[in-house]
Amino acid sequence: MASVLPSLCIREILLDLDGDWATLHACALINRHWCLSSIQEIWRNPFCLDRAKESRHIRLITTYIKCLPRSYQEMMGVVATTPCAFNYFRFLSHLNPEKIRISIKLWAEANKNKLEDALFGILCQQFISHSSIESVHLASSRIVNIFELPGAETSLARIRKFECYGSSPELLTSAARISKDIYQFKLSLTSEMNFAAQLIRAQRKVRKVSIGCCEKGFHAIFDSIAMHAGSMVSLRLSSIDFRTPFSLNALDNFRGLEELEFDYCKSFSVTIGEFSPSSFTRINKLSVTMCKQFPTEFLTHVFSQSKERVRHVELIGIKHFREVIESCISNCRKMTKFRASIDASRGQCVIDLLKNCVMMEDVHLEDAKLVHNSFPSLFLIPSTIDGNEFLKELGKVMPSTVHTFRYNLNWNFDPESLKEFFDNWGIKRLRMLDFNLCNFISDEHLEVVCQCLGEGRLGMMILQGINVSERCIKEASKEIGNILCSEKF
Repeated sequence: MASVLPSLCIREILLDLDGDWATLHACALINRHWCLSSIQEIWRNPFCLDRAKESRHIRLITTYIKCLPRSYQEMMGVVATTPCAFNYFRFLSHLNPEKIRISIKLWAEANKNKLEDALFGILCQQFISHSSIESVHLASSRIVNIFELPGAETSLARIRKFECYGSSPELLTSAARISKDIYQFKLSLTSEMNFAAQLIRAQRKVRKVSIGCCEKGFHAIFDSIAMHAGSMVSLRLSSIDFRTPFSLNALDNFRGLEELEFDYCKSFSVTIGEFSPSSFTRINKLSVTMCKQFPTEFLTHVFSQSKERVRHVELIGIKHFREVIESCISNCRKMTKFRASIDASRGQCVIDLLKNCVMMEDVHLEDAKLVHNSFPSLFLIPSTIDGNEFLKELGKVMPSTVHTFRYNLNWNFDPESLKEFFDNWGIKRLRMLDFNLCNFISDEHLEVVCQCLGEGRLGMMILQGINVSERCIKEASKEIGNILCSEKF
C-alpha cells in the first residue's frame, strides 16, 4: 500500500517529521516513491543544522559542490567520481544566505580552501537559478542582493515569507519589484523604513507582520501595513519608542486581527469611545511585555470585545494587574495559555484566574524581579519569598487539563509543600515541568517529583541544578523522560 499512497498524504506525514532527520532518512529507503518525497523534505531547508555539528555542514557543502559543473568542482578540489542522484539545488525552498556562508566557512576551514567568497557566490547563483524559493531570511546588510542575480525574477517571485534584520535600500527595492505575494513579514530595521514600506505596499495581500527597532519612520511602515488591514490576522510591534504617542485607535480597521503583541515598546495613547463595535472581535492572542505605561483600558476593552475567543494571554511587567485579571475572568474563561510576571501581591490574582479558567493547558509564571533586573543577577539573590502557601493553594485550583507548567519564580518552597501541590492538583495531562529559575531546588524536591510523576508520566523537566547532586539527576532520569539541568548562567 505504501507504494500507491498519494504524494499529498506522504507530504503531510513528512511535514509532521520536520527536523527528525533520522526518521526522514529512513523514509527515503522505503521505495522510489517515498524516496523522492523524503529527499525533497530533507533538502528544502538543509542549513538549519546545529552549529556544533560541523561535520554535517562540511558534508552538506561537499554534496552541493558535487552537483556543480565539473569546472567548478575542479576549482574547489572536489570532483565527483559518479554523478549525484539528484540535483539538490532545486529542492531548496528556504533561503538564508547568512547560514549558507557559515556552512561554507566551516567547509573552507576543514579543507584549507581560500575560495570561500567565490564558492558563496557560486552556490547562491545555483540556488537562484534552480530553486523555487518560498521564504527568505536576510540577517546582514553585507549579504549579496539575491534579487539581482540571474533567474531571480522566476525563483523569487513566489516568496511567501520575508525576514530581514538589517538590509539595504537596493535589496528592498529589488524585492518590491519581483515579489508580490509575500503574506508574512518579520522586519527589524534601524533605517531604510521608506523602502521597507514600499515593499509591504507592493504586496497583494499581507496577513502577518512583525516589526521591531524602527523608531524613525515607523509611521511610514504602519501606513503601508494599514493598506492591508482587511487581510491582516497577526501584528507584533517590538522594541519601538514611538516618541510621538502611537494611537491604538489606529488598529480599529484591523477587523480580522487574531493575534496582537506589543514587546518593549513605549508611548501609547487611546480613546476607548472611538472604537467601533466590531473591533477586536476575533482576537485569540493578546500579549503585552514590558511596555511602559501601556493603557490598561485598552487591554480590558479588547478582552470585553473578543470575549470567549481569547485563548492565549501574556502579561509581563504591566500595571493594574488585578483589574486586567478581573477582565480576563469575566471575558476569557476559555483561555488555554497564560503567561504573567508576578510578585507576592499578585499571587491571589493568579489563583482566582485558574479557578475560573478550567480549560487551561499551559501556565507560565515569571518572577517580577526577572523582568526588571538583568537575567544573571536573579541567581545571586537568595530566595526571600516564602512560596509554600502559594504553591499549595495553586495546586487546589490548577486545572487537570494543564500539560505545561513553568514555575519561574524564585519563591522558596519545601519538598513537603511540593508533594501537597501535586496531591491537590488532579494531574492527568502534565508533560512539561519547569523549575529553571528556582535556585533552592534540592535532591529532596527532585525525589518528590519522581515519586508523584515518575514512571514516564512526565515527559520533560527543566530545573536549576545548583543544589542538586549528579547522583540524584541520574536516578531521576530513569523515571522522567528528559531532564535539562542548568547550573550556571
